[in-house]
Amino acid sequence: KEFALTNKETQNLNAFFLQSTREFLSGEGNQAYSPLSVYISLSALAECSAGNTRKEILKLLGADSIESLRSQTHKIWNAHYFSDGNTSCLLANSIWLDRACSLSNETAQNLIDHYYTSVFYGDLGTADMNNQLRQWLNSQTGGFLNSQSKELQLHDDTVFSIASTLIF
Repeated sequence: KEFALTNKETQNLNAFFLQSTREFLSGEGNQAYSPLSVYISLSALAECSAGNTRKEILKLLGADSIESLRSQTHKIWNAHYFSDGNTSCLLANSIWLDRACSLSNETAQNLIDHYYTSVFYGDLGTADMNNQLRQWLNSQTGGFLNSQSKELQLHDDTVFSIASTLIF
């Protein structure tokens, strides 16, 4: 199969899911957590990182290199993204960058090609960018987050943000 994970990739993914689920759901109260969304978001973050930061993210995700992470994340995305008319699992990711930051064209293209991540540039924290973020979230979720996203905003001191959605 084109999107079948190798045994090693499956083991790495299972280890990340188990470890991260313990961390994210260790608090009290009603909690929700999507290890798949966090994995893909961290993969995109690794693509935007370098040096020790990238090494640590690769280690956490169980990837030997950025190339293997690209391949693995691409397979994971395609294995989970579907809609057959009865059941759907729709994923979406985006990176929001302040105008003061930049990504190389190669990095931006890798985000699009391997992580299916949209890239937005602008003056984060402004009414316009906050409205764009809300619109993106609502369009990716079919309006399910409309009431929750009304107050959502990026602060003017934010330089980089990742937004991820999963509809099942």
